[in-house]
Amino acid sequence: MSHEKSNVLHDQQQELRGRLKALATRFGQAEIARRTGAAPANVHRYLREGKVPAEFCAALVALFGVSPIWMLAGEGNMLRSDVRKPVAQMGGDLLELVETMNAVSKLRLGSIAARADARQLRELSDAMQTMDRLRERLNRQTLPVINSVLGDFEAAIAELDMDSAAGIRTTAANLVRLSLDEDVLARFEQNEAGFLYMSGQIDRALDLDLRIFARRLHRGGIADESGLADAVNLVMGLREAGRLRDARRIAGAALALATDRCEGMRQFLLLRLFEAHLELDLGLGVSAIKKHFEAYPAMEPKDPTCWVLHATMLIVTGNATWEDIIGTPWAYSGLARLLVRYAYLHEDEPRLARAMRELVGKTTDRQPEHEYEAVYARGMLDLLRGRKSTATEFDRLADSNPPMLRSAPLRQLLLSLHRAAWARLGQDRAGLRQECLRTQQLLVNLPPELSAKPEYFATHLRNLRGAHKPTPDHDQARALTQEKLQSLVNGGLRVFAPWLHPPTTRTAR
Repeated sequence: MSHEKSNVLHDQQQELRGRLKALATRFGQAEIARRTGAAPANVHRYLREGKVPAEFCAALVALFGVSPIWMLAGEGNMLRSDVRKPVAQMGGDLLELVETMNAVSKLRLGSIAARADARQLRELSDAMQTMDRLRERLNRQTLPVINSVLGDFEAAIAELDMDSAAGIRTTAANLVRLSLDEDVLARFEQNEAGFLYMSGQIDRALDLDLRIFARRLHRGGIADESGLADAVNLVMGLREAGRLRDARRIAGAALALATDRCEGMRQFLLLRLFEAHLELDLGLGVSAIKKHFEAYPAMEPKDPTCWVLHATMLIVTGNATWEDIIGTPWAYSGLARLLVRYAYLHEDEPRLARAMRELVGKTTDRQPEHEYEAVYARGMLDLLRGRKSTATEFDRLADSNPPMLRSAPLRQLLLSLHRAAWARLGQDRAGLRQECLRTQQLLVNLPPELSAKPEYFATHLRNLRGAHKPTPDHDQARALTQEKLQSLVNGGLRVFAPWLHPPTTRTAR
């Protein structure tokens, strides 16, 4: 090792030892040895000389909540839970006071249970009144502190600093318990929902957003663009997570409780369109068509979101063909995704070839070529041109470019449907027979709050019909899927009518 490199490593170890000494000052050498399981003599040696083992540093990070960035580079706070010391201390003192008051109240209640008399009741009443007064006083005194901590929480989330946000979140949650101010609670919950989204806890975040929305409605409904935007975002989040019935209920409630002056606003009209499309996805085509064509004429036709929703409605209800939509002058990436999906859904080689030429690429009006559906469409085109393949090859494709679906059960269902279709077109008979039954099981076991898209049933029916030597389980699944798809077509989703009749060729072009 060169002399220069040796000096660098020595300096790094010295800096690391300095941080270990700071930890020892805070927690004590004995406590560090006890928690990490290291011999006290070793802890003493690490603080003074030699190399500090990586596993010892990892134990400090895991067991003491030490920030990894601080441990390695000396940047930021020592602990992930560190907040400004006066704030944390005040929060702890106030919480201790409230918990003590609660314990006294329980003691009073226990006394009354044993010996009910007027004096005990009066004492309890006096204690509760005192506690109420103290809570009001605490609320006034802590409000600036709580707002300061919430500001830190918001800043950490905005900066995507999840380590800091996690620590501040604990302090904020405890301090909010002291507040009687509903605005403080609402502010904390909005930040908490953002933290959960960023942490990947989508369902918990959506449930919290639902509570926030319900509280907003209880406090006076929706009276402005901001309230409408919150409703639209919640509806879109629920829709993306596959919770279509919840999303439809929220859209309906928001529309019903919005004031008259909201009716001409863009977000109000968007809610109407989303309500219609949620009904469409749920198989309520007749009602969906009526609501959509009442709302859409009032929208700006070149609005990207509205145009994609309108194009979807036209295709699914049979009021326009795929070729009609791809020929329109308004090109958006959302529209490209829609048309690529319907090209491979129909398993139509000329359409799919055109989609790959005109709709997939690097410009902002196209679907990015690395996205799952574009990669799947490219592979599907090869299969339609006669290339043989197996379900195992599809697994490699999906592992490299997974679909961006928030819901794990719906993601598994989509992959199973596409895996079976891949096996069918690639002439993998064994893979198709097995995967069809797995798809059916995933449909049966889908959590009740989730809804499969209508197109899933169309693909499933085609896969089941292609299964070689079907078993009674295949036959039963095919009958149930045929019945479901027939009900969707009867409800106005005419695009799926061709799937109700067995194809005349293998690919049903």
